[in-house]
Amino acid sequence: MVLISKKLEEHAKNQPYALAIISEIAMLNYKILNHLVWQSALWLHQNGVQANSRVGLSFNNQMTHMVASLALLRLGAAQISLPAGEPEAVREKIVLRTKISVIVSDFSEENFGLQRLLLALPAMMDSKAPVAYHLCAQDQDMVAQVVIGSGTTAVAKAFSVTYQSMTARIHHRLATLPILPQERYFRVANVDFFSTKQSNLACLVAGGTVVLRESKETSILSICDRLAVDHLALTVVQAQRLLERGRSVDQESPRLPRLKTLSVGTSSVTDEIFYRLQKNLCPYLYIRYGTNEFGGATSTPLTYQNRIPGSVGKPEQGVEIEIVDEQDQPCATGTVGIIRMRGPGMFNGYEDNPGATAKALRNGWYYPGDVGQFDPQGELIFRGRADDLIIFEGVNIYPREIEEVLEQHPAVLEAAVFPLTIKGSQVPAAAVRVSEQVSEQALLEFCKKHINWRAPGWILFMDEFPRNAAGKILKREIREMLHQKLLD
Repeated sequence: MVLISKKLEEHAKNQPYALAIISEIAMLNYKILNHLVWQSALWLHQNGVQANSRVGLSFNNQMTHMVASLALLRLGAAQISLPAGEPEAVREKIVLRTKISVIVSDFSEENFGLQRLLLALPAMMDSKAPVAYHLCAQDQDMVAQVVIGSGTTAVAKAFSVTYQSMTARIHHRLATLPILPQERYFRVANVDFFSTKQSNLACLVAGGTVVLRESKETSILSICDRLAVDHLALTVVQAQRLLERGRSVDQESPRLPRLKTLSVGTSSVTDEIFYRLQKNLCPYLYIRYGTNEFGGATSTPLTYQNRIPGSVGKPEQGVEIEIVDEQDQPCATGTVGIIRMRGPGMFNGYEDNPGATAKALRNGWYYPGDVGQFDPQGELIFRGRADDLIIFEGVNIYPREIEEVLEQHPAVLEAAVFPLTIKGSQVPAAAVRVSEQVSEQALLEFCKKHINWRAPGWILFMDEFPRNAAGKILKREIREMLHQKLLD
C-alpha cells in the first residue's frame, strides 16, 4: 500500500473522529473519509478503472474531487485534472494530450467520446461493499498523476509523477513545513492545481486537516477566521489582492494572529509586499521557490526580518542548487547565471517531448529556465526567466531588476518587464498596474534616477495583467499588446 493510503488507514484507526477535510459547507473526519475513499475506489473498479488507467477528474465540488483523487491513488490509477472552469476546448486538448480513457466527475457535460462516471458522495456513504486490499497500489514506479505544466510559454508540457516521486515530495514538504496532527492547512488555489493537491496530501499524511474553499464568493479572511486556519498558503496574486483591499488601513497588529505560518509562492515577491504581509497579515511569513517539475527548492526562514531584495531563501534540506554559465561551468558568488538544481522527487522528463526533456534535464540536473545569483550568505536571488533576458546594446539586462525599481514607486502595484524588438534591436519595455494616477514620464524619470540607461523605453498602463491558470503573468501577450499599440 502506498504512503497516502497507508496513512489514511492509520489515521482512520488511531484518530477516527479527528477532522480530515473541512470547508465552509461540509466536513469529513478520518473514519468517514477512509470509508468514502474505499467505497469510491471499489465503485470505480467495478466501472472499469484499474491500475494504470488514465482518469480525468472534473469536479465543481473540491471535497468530492479530493475523495476521487484519494480513491484513484488507492487503486494505482493515474489521474489528470480537467478543471471545470476551463473552456471545453481546453479540456478536450488535455484529454487528447494525456490519453485519458475515462472521466470521473460530479456533473454531466461533454464526454469527448469517453465514458463519464458521476461520483456522488451520499451514495458512497451509504455503500457497504467489503474492502479489498488486493486492489491497493503497491508498485512505487507506477504513475500517480499526469501534470500539464502551468508555465508561461505558448505550449504547455505534460509530465508524469510516480508514487515514489510523490512520496519523496510529501516527505520533503513536511520536513520544510511541519504540520502537526489536527492543525488546519488552507491552500487557497483550487485542488485542480498539482501543487495544491500535493500539499493537501502532505497535510493528510501528517494527520492534519485540509481546509477547502468551495465558493470564490467566500473571502479568504472569512475562511481563516471561521475555520480556525493554522497554516495559510497563497499565490503572490492572492497576497497582492488581500493587501490591495486593505490598502487604506495601516494596521498596528496582524489581521491573522492565529496563523502559525503564511507561505507565498509561484512568482516574485517584492520587498513592499513581503513587509506588508508580515505587518498586516502574519509575521511568520516565508517565501518559497520551486516548480511543478521539481517541487520546493528554496525557502526563507519564518522569522526573516532584513530581507535581501529579490531573495527566495536558501536551498531546502536535500536540495542542491548551482548557478552556472552557458557552458554549465559554476559561476562565482554574486554572478548572475543559469539556475540548475537536483533533489528528491524531481521529474524524469516530459511526455512525448524529447527536445524539451533534453533542455530541462542534463547530467542529473534540472534546469527550470530561470536565472539568478547567490549572495555571500548563500541566499538565492531570483532574477527572472532566462527567456526574458534583455540584451540591450550588448549588455544583459534582467527584467526583475527593472521591475523591482518600478515597484518601489508608491503608485505602482505591480510591474512586468520584457524585451521589445525595435528595428532588430532589443529594448526594455514595461507594463504596470497602478493604485493612483501617475504619468508615463514620471515613471520613466523615476527609473532613470535609479538605474540610468537601463530604464524601459515604454510603459504600458493596464488594469489587469493577463495570467495563466497559476497566476503567472503572460508577458508575451503584454508584449504583443504594446507592439500593436506602437504600430497603431
